Amino acid sequence: MIELNTLRLIATVSFVGFVFIAMMLWHLVPHERSMKYWGLSALLVASGVFLLGLQGYVPVFLSEVAANTIIMLGFGFMYLGSRMLLRQEAGYQWQWYAAGLAFLICVLVPGVSQRISAISSLHALFFTACSVLFWAKGEHRLRITRRIAALIFAAGAALFIHRALNPPTQAAAAGYSTLQLAEAVPYIYALLLSMWLPLTLMLIVSTRLQFQHSDAVERAEQALTELKESDALWKLAVEGSGGGVWDWDVVNERVVYSKRWKELLGYSEDEVGDGQDEWNKRIHPEDKAETLAAVNRHFAQKTPSYSTEHRLLCKDGSYKWILTRGLVVDRDSAGNPLRAVGIHTDISALKLQEALMQFRNRILVMLARGEPIKQVMLAIVTGIEAIHPEMICSILLLDDEGKRLVDVVAPSLPTFYNNAIKGIEVGIGKGSCGTAAVVGERVIVDDIATHPYWQLYKQLAASAGLAACWSQPIRSSMHHVLGTLAIYHREINQPSAADITLIEQCADLISVALDKNAAEVQLHDSERQLALVLDASQLGFWDWDLVNNKVVRNERWATMLGYSLKDIEFTVKQWIDFIHPDDQALAYKSIQDCLDGVAPLHSIEYRMQTKDGQYKWILDQAQVVERDANHKAIRMCGTHTDITERKLMEEQIRYQALYDGLTQLPNRYLFEDRLRQAMEKGKRTGCYGALMFLDMDNFKTLNDSYGHVVGDLLLIEVAARLKNCVRAADTVARIGGDEFVVALEQLDTDRDLSQKEAESAADKIRQLLAEPYVLKLTAESGEETTVVHHCTVSIGVVLFIGNEISQTEILKRADNAMYRAKDSGSNQVRFYEINSVH
Repeated sequence: MIELNTLRLIATVSFVGFVFIAMMLWHLVPHERSMKYWGLSALLVASGVFLLGLQGYVPVFLSEVAANTIIMLGFGFMYLGSRMLLRQEAGYQWQWYAAGLAFLICVLVPGVSQRISAISSLHALFFTACSVLFWAKGEHRLRITRRIAALIFAAGAALFIHRALNPPTQAAAAGYSTLQLAEAVPYIYALLLSMWLPLTLMLIVSTRLQFQHSDAVERAEQALTELKESDALWKLAVEGSGGGVWDWDVVNERVVYSKRWKELLGYSEDEVGDGQDEWNKRIHPEDKAETLAAVNRHFAQKTPSYSTEHRLLCKDGSYKWILTRGLVVDRDSAGNPLRAVGIHTDISALKLQEALMQFRNRILVMLARGEPIKQVMLAIVTGIEAIHPEMICSILLLDDEGKRLVDVVAPSLPTFYNNAIKGIEVGIGKGSCGTAAVVGERVIVDDIATHPYWQLYKQLAASAGLAACWSQPIRSSMHHVLGTLAIYHREINQPSAADITLIEQCADLISVALDKNAAEVQLHDSERQLALVLDASQLGFWDWDLVNNKVVRNERWATMLGYSLKDIEFTVKQWIDFIHPDDQALAYKSIQDCLDGVAPLHSIEYRMQTKDGQYKWILDQAQVVERDANHKAIRMCGTHTDITERKLMEEQIRYQALYDGLTQLPNRYLFEDRLRQAMEKGKRTGCYGALMFLDMDNFKTLNDSYGHVVGDLLLIEVAARLKNCVRAADTVARIGGDEFVVALEQLDTDRDLSQKEAESAADKIRQLLAEPYVLKLTAESGEETTVVHHCTVSIGVVLFIGNEISQTEILKRADNAMYRAKDSGSNQVRFYEINSVH
């Protein structure tokens, strides 16, 4: 015999203890939300059991209806906590349905046995669900603990099924009544459940925490390993791309240089130490201050990283242009740098290309301005020597008979040497230049002392300190040899492919200059001797009788325009009708000024329409040859000269001086003029403009993999895409290599609106240039190769208005913003920020 209320009291106290254990676990492991529901479940069950113990002392509604409803709600939250503990999807409504069903059973079922049977069945159902859940779900490593809990829940389910099948016929009496063991079993089970479940929960949670700790330690060790591997991999990747890596221990002034870093300067791995002075003693003195200033700005956290261009001394005594990019990767608590890493990239080839492009454009501008031929040739010679100090250049021109080299332009060669070779007869074996002039082909002599072409002149060359000579014939547009361009070296030297390209391009420049000079000379001579050679010349002649208003013309005047003489009417009106509408007013004014005596000569260039609808450039020159007693003009004679070819040549030279030969975009000279106009226009209108500085990402990979021909195809495609992205009033230009600029005019008077417009345009460009490039290359055999390349762009943008800042500063700021875009991971658009220094 067992006292019922004693069991109820013990069970109640046990469940209350369970509440404290669950709350403690929830406090220790906040992310285990299941503990909250387990604690709530134990509290509800304890409350229900306590109300059952008050049977006879409180109303039946509380001791039966409320007690069973609260116990059933507690079992529902127990099931919800079990699902959450085992990482299963939780349904938050079933406990309320179960509690509601228990309430209805207690209220509506009249008999005690029937109520106990129904409530017990409901309890058995939830215990069975908990048993199945702990048996089948959850983590495998907690399998034993889970299955012990499952068996305990299964025992409870079996107990309540037995109670449902064999319910008592009447409720237990109030007070400290006693009952048989069979009636006491549910309360004994409740007591065991309240004791076992906290142990099970503690075991599951502690085991899970132990495994989580082990996993965390394992992940930390793996992350450390991956970090070390990634450090090695990025160094390997950088060196694989041709860059040299350095790792700077700032505190100890120790720098570790990679093998590739040393190879860039021509050293073996053991020839360079780990001291900071290895860099200090090799940087060019003119570059050191600016480079250290960039480093210090970054060390002071004024820039996210630093990037500078400077020269480093190589083992052979020459200097290489280096692009340095560095980043502080570790600082102390005060923000002082502890460690910095970075790469050195050899940009000597890029710098050389920029210098050659500037040199070429400078010569073309001189030609466009019509500067004397001697000055142009001198500028070519000195320009080559400035870019390549190891070279000594000379230009030798043939005499009119093409037999001797007479005119010498070689300011860096000794005077005695120039005097000795001046007038030398061309022929095979007459040095590099004499041989090249007669055979019409390039002659390479890498060792003057041993080459048979220099047998007669090797002592002269030795006296001048010359050891090698490469000579390129200069040809006219009619392929006649006009002279030679020679490049000397003071040591034995074999030209590279780049050297061959240089000498060919420079010879072409000289050819254009000589052809233009010859055309100008020829035109000048023709004007002086017009009266003597008119009949035998190809000049169009006209004779105007002003009294009768009749014009006599020769056949050449008509055929020059594609007509026969009989097609031409002998009137002045016929002349003015041929002239281009845009030129008519100037042509008429020029001839009228001559008739009125305001100008002594009528000389003007204009366009005349030919029979096939095209236009030719004509030089029309005339003067009044007869006047009457009142000084009124009564007769005027003149000539027409077809100067179309000369105009085309001038236009071509002007175009080459102002436009990029590859992309046909404006070059730096024309762009700076356009930018100046945009700034002046902004000053008048008060509207902002924007300058974008674009640098292609991943372009070098294409050049290295497929060569410059394919790289040029990509640059042409980039130019086409850029032109399609902007308005007609905006300017797109290529300023070097894979660098482009875009100037947007007249955006808005409001800075914010202008920035939005510029940002939208830049993002449009960025997206369009990121689309794949399908490049088709046709070999000499006719075979076509398709290359698909993915290339992005980094864009720096700066707003400007009027002349608040200079053109140079605008470009500098846009360039700064572009490098910030590159440093942000490329394929980015960044606006210039006042406090940003790159």
